[in-house]
Amino acid sequence: MNYSLDKFVKSLLETDKIVTIFNNLGKPTYTINPLAVSRIYVSGNLLKINLTKNNTIIILDFSDNQEAKQAY
Repeated sequence: MNYSLDKFVKSLLETDKIVTIFNNLGKPTYTINPLAVSRIYVSGNLLKINLTKNNTIIILDFSDNQEAKQAY
């Protein structure tokens, strides 16, 4: 488990154009333009984010399925 619900995204402002994802150590691991997201889904304890550019998939592993669903 590298991500937890209370740490993976910090508070966002309406003017923010990118979302930064943080691991459990508080280090930024991904920056995502929300307009580039084509699909988000949960598979087990994984939150998967598909990006339109280069067909990239970001996989965030949470402690369990319920936490991954809440992060969705």
